Amino acid sequence: MKKLLAFLTVIFALSNLLAQQSQLRLEGQPQKSTTELVAVRDANGRICAAIQVRSNLTGLKYDSYNGVVRVDHNPGEDMVFVSPDERVLKIFRDGYEPLQIFLYEAGINLNPKDVWLIRITGDAKTLPVSIIVEPEDAQILLDGTDIGKGPSFKLPTGQHTLKVSHPDFEPQEKSITIDEDNTYFPFKLKRRESAILAVTSDPSGADLYLDGNRIGITPYDGMILSGNYIIEVHKNLYLTTRKEINIQAGQKTIENIRLTPNFGFLEITSQPAGAQLYIHDQLVGQTPYTSGAMDRGEYNVRVSKDLHYSEEQ
Repeated sequence: MKKLLAFLTVIFALSNLLAQQSQLRLEGQPQKSTTELVAVRDANGRICAAIQVRSNLTGLKYDSYNGVVRVDHNPGEDMVFVSPDERVLKIFRDGYEPLQIFLYEAGINLNPKDVWLIRITGDAKTLPVSIIVEPEDAQILLDGTDIGKGPSFKLPTGQHTLKVSHPDFEPQEKSITIDEDNTYFPFKLKRRESAILAVTSDPSGADLYLDGNRIGITPYDGMILSGNYIIEVHKNLYLTTRKEINIQAGQKTIENIRLTPNFGFLEITSQPAGAQLYIHDQLVGQTPYTSGAMDRGEYNVRVSKDLHYSEEQ
């Protein structure tokens, strides 16, 4: 009786485990590609067909009745080579029930060198997770998505990037793994302190932006909270300079930016001289002509003089 009870307990635990596993599923209709394969042959020397599997899931594995010939793995996309008479493709992933696709029923009719595209997705298993943050009103991002204020969440298992930030505190970012043994993640942010930022540019008089917000013009010298920032320096006729900087508490951060010209000069002569010069159909003067600084780009130029043919470039 005890052995029977133990056996039934094991069966019950396994059934619970399977019930917890998420489902893989075929998304949308398979599509036949217009591209043909470079010849890949199976064990019998026959030219293969291929099933291109696109998915937001990683770690997919494959099997088939005749056996998969080859799998080429690429980010977000696997190319699965199979025999041209293959009938079934099986797809596996840890934490998910295997997905068995009967190719003909799914609308896939394989021929040598054919490529069929399918999309596979699935809902990951979720667990209750605690994220304890100081200060409590800090923003919490999971894989770049705001998940709201905690401390309790229901989040998908697996590897994620967790970032906690607050305007008055130093942000923290870490890679986490959510599983049965890892569901508690504490964060205590360090308060930012003031520091000095000094920025000069050559030439001066450029607009200065900090994380997309304009804070003044160069030369600039002011108090900023410590932390990591993106500074941008904008000036007409010059390329925008963008740079990541770290402002440390209690220190003066000095940045000297040399701007790259984004302009040129236009010089026009004619024979005979004294022709009227038009740029984009607007009269700008007579030849010989030398412009001031002009934005880099293409211009329509026309010269015209009485008793002479006009010329346009």
